[in-house]
Formats: sequence, C-alpha cells, structure tokens
Amino acid sequence: MDARRARPITGGRASLPHLRDIYTGAAQNFNLASGYTYPAVAVPKQLAGVPSLGDDLRDLRTYLLDEGPVIVQTMLVMGTAWRWARWSDKLKRLVWEAIPDECIGSQGIETDLDTGEIKTIRTHESIEFNGPDFKTLRAERKRVISREEISEEWSGDIRKFTRARNPFGFMPIPFGHDCWESDWRGNGIYSRIIRLMADTHEIRRNRDETLAQFKPKMVQSSADIGQWIKNNKQYTASGESDYYSPFAADLVLNRVSEGGSQETTSYLFLPSDATTQHTAAIEDNRREMMIASGVPEIFWGQIATGNAASTDSQITAGVNYIKGIQREMTRAYGKLLNQSAQILAHMRFGRADAIEVKWGTLDMTSPEQRGRVLQGYAAAMSQMLGNGSVSAEGALYFTRLMFEDYPAEDAAQYLDAINVMLAEHSSKVGAGAMDMTGFGGGDML
Repeated sequence: MDARRARPITGGRASLPHLRDIYTGAAQNFNLASGYTYPAVAVPKQLAGVPSLGDDLRDLRTYLLDEGPVIVQTMLVMGTAWRWARWSDKLKRLVWEAIPDECIGSQGIETDLDTGEIKTIRTHESIEFNGPDFKTLRAERKRVISREEISEEWSGDIRKFTRARNPFGFMPIPFGHDCWESDWRGNGIYSRIIRLMADTHEIRRNRDETLAQFKPKMVQSSADIGQWIKNNKQYTASGESDYYSPFAADLVLNRVSEGGSQETTSYLFLPSDATTQHTAAIEDNRREMMIASGVPEIFWGQIATGNAASTDSQITAGVNYIKGIQREMTRAYGKLLNQSAQILAHMRFGRADAIEVKWGTLDMTSPEQRGRVLQGYAAAMSQMLGNGSVSAEGALYFTRLMFEDYPAEDAAQYLDAINVMLAEHSSKVGAGAMDMTGFGGGDML
C-alpha cells in the first residue's frame, strides 16, 4: 500500500460555526477574550474599504458600500465569505446572496480535477423562522448549484422541490483570507489563536471571580463576644437595635480590662499578589495572540506611542497588511462585479463593459507627518534637480513613489509644472521671473 498521503482537492475545509460567536461575544467559553480580539477584525474591516467605481456604475457602487465591510468581516473571522450574484424575480433586482460557509460544509465543493475550478456547490442548512400565531417553524433546505442548473429541496415545515436552468452560468464566489495553495477557502485570524483565547478567557474568569467573591473581613478579638456585640449594637431614635453590621458601623467600641489587656479589631484583605500571576498570564497570552494572528500591533490598540520609530514602522506594517487584504479580494471582486454588470446589462437590454478592480490610495499618516514628508521631499527634489544628480525621469519616479496620484503624465510635463510654479513664485515675492529652462538638466529630456 502506498504510504504517501492523499492530496485533497476539495477546495479547503469549512470554517467552524462558533467562530462567528467568538467575534460577537456570544460564545460563553471565549467571551472574556472577545473584547481584546475584536479590534483586530473591526479596524482592518473599515480600512480595507471597497474598490473604486466611476459614476457610470452607481448601482454597483451601492452594493459595494453596503456589502464591502461585511465581506471583509466575514472573510477575516470565518476565513471565507461567499457571495452569489443572481437576479431575483421576486425582488425584481440584482442580489448578492451571502452563503454561510458552514452550510456548504467540507464535502460541499466539487472541483474539476484538471483545472481546479469549482464545478458544483452543495448546501445544506437548517432554518428557523417565525410563522403565524407566534409559532416557531423549522425547515431544511438543500441546494445543488452548477453552471448548468440549480435545484432546491425544502423539507420540514416547508415542503417543495424546484429545478431550473442557471440562466447566466454564474457560481457562488469565495472571498478567502490566507488561503493555502489550490484551496478556495481561507483561514480566519482566530484559527491560530483560538486555544490562546480559550485559555485567556478561563484565566481572566478565575481572576475576576477571585476578586469579586472576596470581601474584606473584620477580625475581632474579645474574651466575651456576647458582651462585645452588646456594647457595639446600633442605636436609633427608637432605641437599641439587635442588628449589628461591622461594615456599616461608624465606630467600634473595644473594652480595656483592669489588667491592661484589651479587645482588638483588625481587617483581613486579599494579599496584593493573589492575582499577580493571573494578570501576568493574561498579558503574556495577549502578546502571543497578537504575534500569532499575523495582524499588526497597531490594529490591536496596544501600540506604545512614545517611540516614533516603532510607531512609524507599525504604520507601514499596517498599510501593507491592508493592501494585502485588498489583493486577496481583487480577483473575487473582479468576478463579482463583472458578473453583476452582465446581469444588469442583460435585464436592461444593454451591453456590459469589463470592469477593472482598482483600489484607492491608503494613507495612515497624520497631517503633521504629511507636512514633514512634503517638506523633506521638496527640499530633496530641489537639491537633486538643481545640481543635476537626478534626471527628470528619475525625479518623476521618486515623486510617484511618494505620491501615487501625482498629476503628471511624463517627465516633460513634470518639469514644466515646476518651472511654472517657480516663475509665479518669483514674481509674487518681488523678484524677476526666473528662467528655469535648464532646471534639472533640461537638455536631458
């Protein structure tokens, strides 16, 4: 028998359903760690944004703004977010149906062994819904989706079966995060830290229970406890009270005997180091979770701002991480947007142009930092162009590295704009207009 391990071509394993509950805090065995791990998903979700679309694609832009953050959130938590572009006859509009990854399951993807493309998607889900008279109803739905046809079978409180042609031949599209080679499904950021989250939850619960359950205790030393209680009873306007509360009392009355001995009162508190190890373990687990997740420190809310170099490096790492998420989604967004455009064009008897997925510029620097960058850039470019150490093409190259959207098509236009600016500036300060034809080596163009 061949001892080599079989190569799975199944598209990847389905995500665990409770990952969603960990993110929302509903998972009781993880919820004390959910608050700390929440920003690692919520912050990148907002920063990733959506692809840029022109005004001629306003309809699709609305879908993007509504669904984009949800797609990123599901992709980071569950590992894979599924969207299926289709036309709804009931709603009379395009819909992006979200298919939970657990409904597909690990056996729900059939791939082509030659190309690796998805041939068939099978879903099986249990649905609970409200019926008439406040009655809770339950049903199961099984679907088989291929490029040729779509079948749907309901059982339980709803019973029906339908089979129809897949009019456009479009399949559900997976948005996968951190995918392994040849897999369509990805891995959520909780996958590598789920055990650390469980440990952190348990340690913090034990620490907090210790602190919550312990109360300072009054320790009273007396030869005659009954007499001591009688001496310390509370007195009200109506007279003596049989009730005595040591923590409600404003005064403790102790008796000194003739022999010099006296009753003593002290309080017992929890030792200061009783939970020190708990707190140290929690902080160590937090650090390990941050490292193991692969999410930059800046998105966890733990970065120290005292070290400028550390902060700047974390900002760079954060920008690169967000761009990585955008690159992961580019292919799936390309399919989803182009399929959506084709559906809309068909229903309007029009023609759909190909959509290229482009992302806007991501910048996490503050206005003060931008000012310093611009000042340093201007001084460097002025000096290098002035002494001829860089060509016009080189200066434009460096400019676009710093400012991707710089409005210059070529080196000639770049230098012309600088010459115009310098001439206008010279005239405004009272000097004669400067002839900058040779600025930066005009003969090099």
